[in-house]
Amino acid sequence: MTNSEIAFMALAEELNFTRAAERIFMSQQGLSDHIKRLEAEYDTQLVTRRPEVTLTDSGAVVYNMLLTKKVMELDVHRMIADINHGNIGDVRIGISSSRTGIFTGKIISRFYELHPKIHLNIVSGMTASLMQMLYEGKLDFVIGVNPPQIKGLHIEQLFDDKLYIAVPKHIAVERTGNAECVDIRSYQDLPFIRDLQESNLGYELDRFLAKQNISLNTIINSNDYNEKAELCVVLDAAMFCTKTFTCSMARKSLGEKLQILEIDGLNYSVTVCLITSGQRAYPKCVTDMIEISRDSIRQFYDENIVSNQM
Repeated sequence: MTNSEIAFMALAEELNFTRAAERIFMSQQGLSDHIKRLEAEYDTQLVTRRPEVTLTDSGAVVYNMLLTKKVMELDVHRMIADINHGNIGDVRIGISSSRTGIFTGKIISRFYELHPKIHLNIVSGMTASLMQMLYEGKLDFVIGVNPPQIKGLHIEQLFDDKLYIAVPKHIAVERTGNAECVDIRSYQDLPFIRDLQESNLGYELDRFLAKQNISLNTIINSNDYNEKAELCVVLDAAMFCTKTFTCSMARKSLGEKLQILEIDGLNYSVTVCLITSGQRAYPKCVTDMIEISRDSIRQFYDENIVSNQM
């Protein structure tokens, strides 16, 4: 990429001349000169400078094209390195916060049997944020839930993950005995530990609760399922969780302390997806990791969810 293109991308991402100039170790005057040079080249205004820095429509088009160019250049270097040197390099994976501890162990162990010298970078977070990183070339693929549609990204649905409520076992026995499906009103007075409010899961649950005219006492918001489960035990609180989490939790001590219950009237599931870029060229280590992830997740589903439904 040219210096002018690098300068413009920094400004487009920072939307501030001072921060952009500092980021690429350039004076503000030098940055401004590069932006003007690029505007002259394309014969269009790329940014508005007052009252605040924003991209024009033309600027947004140029930024997206330059982002694609940047990612392609990085991919070319990785592909050439793979051809010349073989089993080296890195793989960058994004995994939604609620799935990090469930799938990663088996995926990583299988991957290192094939590529013991590859370095793995695993980023945990909200699916939408991880997808933006994938779009920007900062990740190779994402294992996420309920992903939004983003042009250029391919979404492969792997399975639907049903939603449950988890409460301390002694409370479940006192209130609903051996019932496997309960009315959420039986537990609405408990303190609740819920997902962050901006999550799709939180939005769907709020819709369900509003229809039931129920208001929950949410005391903590977190997307770390293991943390939430531990807090439920300590605080005699309740949480919502998915089937995959209950399967992983059953092998831990927490599974002996929490009761997992279906919620009457709630048929909502989150969709676990594998998200890749349709515009990327991946080295073999990445394509192998994608295939291993797909196969491992489907195997987990067959062994832990389908088998438990029979």
